[in-house]
Amino acid sequence: MINTFEALFVKYNVNLYMCGHNHEVHLLKPKKGVTYLVSGGGCTHHNTTWKDDTEYALTNLGYVWMNFNKESINIQI
Repeated sequence: MINTFEALFVKYNVNLYMCGHNHEVHLLKPKKGVTYLVSGGGCTHHNTTWKDDTEYALTNLGYVWMNFNKESINIQI
């Protein structure tokens, strides 16, 4: 996914890309100014791996709480 869309994210100054998945929670280290967040650890337990680009990963049930306002985005994992 990153390989497919990264050029567009950089071109249009996207700072944060968020998506859902049914087994994992991942926060990847920023790449070219874009932070990637995958939220979806509420379904089943799933062993996940930490790679060089992983900032945080949750291997058991969990969720991401987000609060948006005009000045900031607060994300709690």
